[in-house]
This record gives sequence, C-alpha cells and structure tokens, in this order.
Amino acid sequence: MALELLRGGARKVVFALAPALLLALVDALAVPVEQMPWSGGRVGRHLVVAAVIAAGMWILLSAVDARTARDRRAPGSPASWRSCLGMAGISAVLWLLMWAAVGPLDAMNDTYWSIRNPLGVAPQQPLVYSMIISGVVHGLRLVTGSMLPGIIALVLLQVILYGLGLSWTLRVLSRTGVPRAVLLVLAVVLGLLPITANFTFALVKDAAFTGFTLLLVPVLLTIQQTGGRCLRSRGFLCAMVVSALGFALTRNNALVILVLVGVLIVVLARRARRTACVWVAGIVVVALLPQQILTFAAGPQKSVESLGVPLQMVGSTLVHEPQCIAPEDARTLERIMPAQTWRDVFRPQSVDPVKYDPAFSEDALQGSRGEFLAVFARTLGRCPGPMLAGYRDQTSQLWRWDAIGVGGTSQSFFLEPISNAPGDRDEILADLAGHGVTKRPLLGETVGARMEAVYRGGLEATPGAGTWVWALALVMAAAWYGRRGEVLVVAFPALLLWATLMAAAPIAEPFRYVAYLPWILAISAVVLLWGRGRAVSRPGAPRAAARSRRTTPG
Repeated sequence: MALELLRGGARKVVFALAPALLLALVDALAVPVEQMPWSGGRVGRHLVVAAVIAAGMWILLSAVDARTARDRRAPGSPASWRSCLGMAGISAVLWLLMWAAVGPLDAMNDTYWSIRNPLGVAPQQPLVYSMIISGVVHGLRLVTGSMLPGIIALVLLQVILYGLGLSWTLRVLSRTGVPRAVLLVLAVVLGLLPITANFTFALVKDAAFTGFTLLLVPVLLTIQQTGGRCLRSRGFLCAMVVSALGFALTRNNALVILVLVGVLIVVLARRARRTACVWVAGIVVVALLPQQILTFAAGPQKSVESLGVPLQMVGSTLVHEPQCIAPEDARTLERIMPAQTWRDVFRPQSVDPVKYDPAFSEDALQGSRGEFLAVFARTLGRCPGPMLAGYRDQTSQLWRWDAIGVGGTSQSFFLEPISNAPGDRDEILADLAGHGVTKRPLLGETVGARMEAVYRGGLEATPGAGTWVWALALVMAAAWYGRRGEVLVVAFPALLLWATLMAAAPIAEPFRYVAYLPWILAISAVVLLWGRGRAVSRPGAPRAAARSRRTTPG
C-alpha cells in the first residue's frame, strides 16, 4: 500500500483531481451569490475542500491499485450459508437490542393513518404496504384486543427481512473473494451504526423500502457473477420476484426505477437474456396492478407529490422576480394559489407550507397539470435565475457535501410512537395508548432511557444525505478507475433513486428518503477494496459449486 501511494500516472491524477474539482465547484455554487468566489468570498474554503478530497481520492485509488495487485493470489473458499447467517444474526441481535431500548413502536403519523385508513391515504402512501400493515395490526387486534401484538409482529418480520438480505449479501460478497473477517466487521458495523439499526425496526414505509433495496444487491450481483445462469434456479427466481415486487410496492415512485433495474438485469444476464426479459416483464406487469386498483378505488395519485420541485421553482420566482412571469401564466398560477399567499408561506427547502395551506387548490393543480407544466417550462425560459435558485434551495440537502446532519432535520430517525410533530399528535398518541401501544422500553425505563440517550446521540451526529451521496460518488469514481463494474451494479438502484428525488422530492431534508445510502455505501466500499470482481468457488469442487448455484439463491 505504501508503494502504491508513491506511484502516479496521468490516469490516476485525473481520477484524483476531477472529483475534487467538481465537489469544490458544487460547493461554490451552493453558497449565496454575494459569497461566490468571483465576489471575493470563501475562496480559501473551496481550495481546502478540493485539496482534502484530492488527497482522499489519491489514497482510495492507491488502495484500489493495491487490491488489484493482490487479486493475482489464489482465492480462498467462500463463506458457508451457516457462517453468513451467523454473522447476520449478530447484526439482528444488535438491532433488536436497540429496539428493546426505545420501545415497541417507532414510527410517524403516516404509519398511524396507514393502519387506520389504508385506502384513505392511498393517493399518497403505497397501497400494498398500507394494506399489509393495517391487516396484520387489525387482524391480531381482533384476537388479542390490542394493537401491540400486530406491531411487534411487523417489527420482527421487518428485522427478518433485513437479516435475510444481509446474510445473502454476505454470502454473495464472500463468493467475490471478500475475507470472512471483513464480512464480520461489515455485519457488526451495520448492526452497531444507529442510523442503520433504527431503520430495521422503524415502522415507516421507507424502512421496508430500504430492506427491499438491500435485497436487490445480492440479486444483481448474482446475476452478474453467473451471467444469468442463476435464472434457472427456482429458489433464485422466487427471491428475485419478492425483492423486485417489494421494492416497487413500498414506494410510489419506485416502479420507474424497477423498469430501469429490469433493463440492467437483462444486460447482465448475457447467457439467459430471453428468460430475463420474460421475468422482468412479468414483474413489471404485476407491480402495475396495485396502481390500477388504486386509481379505480381512490382516484389518481395527487400531482402535488410529484410536482414538489417545479412548485418550489415557481414559488422562488414569485418571491424574487414576480414581474418575470407572463400575465397569462400568472393567471394560471393564481387559480392554484393566490400569488401573495404563495409568497407569504413559501419556504425555500420545503413545499409542505405551500401544499398544506388552505388557499392551495390541489384540485386546480390536478385538473391543470399539463397547463402548469407548460407555465413552468415558459417561466424557466424567461426567468432562469430565480427558477434555478429555487431548484438549488429545494434540493441542496441531497447534493451538498456539508448537508445538515440527521440531528438537525425531522422525519430522519424514529425513537417515538409518533416521531414527527403533526398537529394531531396528541390525539394519535391517546388513541394508540387506548389500544395498548405506549412508549414502554422492553429493557425497562431506567436502562432504556440510558441506552436511548446513547443511540440518540449517535443518530444526531449522523451526516446528512448530501454527505453520504458524495461519499458514494467518490467510491463510484474509484470503481470506474479500477474498472470494477460490480461496484456500479451494487450502487445502480441507489443512484437512480437519488436522481428521482432530485427531480421530484417534496422536501429534501428527511433522511428517511435516502435511508438506503449507508447500507449501499458500506457494501460498495467492501466490494471495491476487498472483492475480486468475479465469483470464486471452493477449491477442488467446481461441480459442487455449480450444484449449489442451481439450488440456492446466492
């Protein structure tokens, strides 16, 4: 490693400097106009940022070079399923320990209303997820008289989902040459890290979605390793279908991502492309059914959920340069919300104050969606300055390297039955208490309070979304440098999900929208620094390894 640090080369220099200069440029564009470098402000900060990132990238690229040199050695045998389940079991124990310290229900108001009225929240919440959690909770309530058994059952099912996803991932990573010691460290880190542990038992749709996103990692890596031969295994096909459908049905905008992931599956399955096409098409068709049922039963999804960014860009223009908007376009916007009210309630980093204001007409936006988008396009052409400033402010927490930490945002972690602060929070808590659900740590009040304070401190110190995004981007750049396509495969769904948030996030600060990033970053870094880029089997037993691939998912 020390020798690799001293070795250079034009390609290495480019890959070290390019991300550093890009990050420094983004850092410069994120500050107010009066502090831009050409105005004489904060030049030193941007140079320091570039220098630190360049040095860090040089070290990372040197580590990749050192790993490439080690790849010439004979590979060890992969870890057994029993070993991987044991390591994931350690993580599960750590997750359940945190859950036992903070109480049986850790959620938000969306969870409560999904349980109480799944069809009523369907235009905003995933229908299948809401129906499942409502059915489990109310089904067990009919038997026990309390909502608590259903909530505990859901928590345990979600922990099992994460445990199986992690164990399968460890198994697949071991087949790429990752040492057992590294796998164990990965499992322990993911078990101890408060932000990853919290989402394994938090009953919010984003936690379930993150679990299915984790399951996609071994699916994609296995297809890449086998060239698609794994699609002949019934066990693998079942696992792939469950992973893909769970991914698509626990977030409203995930169906588009599923289609693109399906394209990647077809590309990777070079030895079974026809089979891959058939299964991907079938999964997409099945995933479409709940959306059609929802449209029939409860009407189409609300446009405001997917138009958060355009609404904020228009709002920024109304605040800073209202005269730039054409009179006929201003009349269209007036039907959606009076301009003065829009200016009064506008907040740069969240569309919620606008969409929840009584003067905002969702019906007008729903009925004139195409007309609004035309107004948006014309205004962007006439007033690019305030429009792009609105986009910058709305999405900045998704791409700033110094994004606000998790402790400074809401809906980012969940340690209470209702962890956010809706107007009806007291009424919801009273109703939950009436059905046997209160904040009652399983480890006792004294021990639970002390442990929760430690966990809360770790959560509040967790970096924000943009920091994780940049860390993953640097790992991707190093993977490109090292020609490690399997790392790009691991991160592919996460990068697509981030892109959808950049296009349509109603609010960028809550970490729950990107809770998959710590998982994907950790796995990507392990694959980059310790994986061999190809599957290995037990020495002297190629036939046994082939039989194992036909009969097991990983």
